[in-house]
Amino acid sequence: MPTLIEHGRSAEAVEVGQQAVRLEPLSECSHKALIAAYLAAGDRARAVRQFQEHAALLWSEMGLRPSEATVALVRHLLRDRPS
Repeated sequence: MPTLIEHGRSAEAVEVGQQAVRLEPLSECSHKALIAAYLAAGDRARAVRQFQEHAALLWSEMGLRPSEATVALVRHLLRDRPS
């Protein structure tokens, strides 16, 4: 999916990411890719909501929190949001 993003095909990256999350809802890699796709598409609010949904699912299903890499990605999104 990064290849789609790198080629300016963010809408397709979002579709692929959504499908990946549907197929593997507990996959942190799938959620990170979808978060990155939403960011590339300019939808920061949806990227943050996706992280929140992922965090809630991980906690409710496995008693786990998102990895530091995923948390760092979301912090980056929030820090770099336009004012």
